[in-house]
Amino acid sequence: MYGIIHKKIFDSTIIAEGHEVAYVFMAMITLSDEEDICDMSLPALALRINMPLEKVEHSVNRLGLPDEDSKSQTFNGRRVVPLKEIDEIESNRGWFMVNRESYISEAKKENRKKTNARHYMRTKSENVLIKTENVLKTPDSDHVKTHIDIDVDIDIKNISRFPDFWKNYPRKEGSKKKAETSFNNLTKKKQELAITDCLTRYLDTDKKYTPYPTTYINGELWEAETEQEEKTWR
Repeated sequence: MYGIIHKKIFDSTIIAEGHEVAYVFMAMITLSDEEDICDMSLPALALRINMPLEKVEHSVNRLGLPDEDSKSQTFNGRRVVPLKEIDEIESNRGWFMVNRESYISEAKKENRKKTNARHYMRTKSENVLIKTENVLKTPDSDHVKTHIDIDVDIDIKNISRFPDFWKNYPRKEGSKKKAETSFNNLTKKKQELAITDCLTRYLDTDKKYTPYPTTYINGELWEAETEQEEKTWR
């Protein structure tokens, strides 16, 4: 057996009674049947919720008092009513849980909203999947796939390697923009040569004798085999 407790219970005046009273109230809601009846004696309830009998008795008595500040004025704002006070119910023990149905209705309403929202999102996702599958199953699906593949290939080929070159080059002076323009005008093979060559070519060279990046690129100095060849570009 279980009971649904809506968060609005924490906005009720029941919380002002203290945590023990609130705990007993929520426990009684959970232990009630579909007719909102908690059919237990005080000792049985105390044993079930692992709470001293005197505290359970005090809490139930508080719950049975009229509360003019309660939002629900059914039974004058009382939360529980002894069954022996209700004529149509023949029982010497147990309580009628006055607002139990209200808390359960609110919780069920909220659960329905969440369930509907999840269903909507799942249906929407399934519709998108179905539409995608239908596109790929059309006679032109090969054309569509080829078009997508070509676009991806073009994007990959157009990725600039200049950031790698700039990171490796030891002398980051002069116009970076001009260096990037010159670098991007190189063939892919020459770009790779520039990126790898500049890592080692100037390891033992004083920075002031290292050519500017644009000079290195325009002179294709990765091809230079002697220092004299480089000097013609400095």
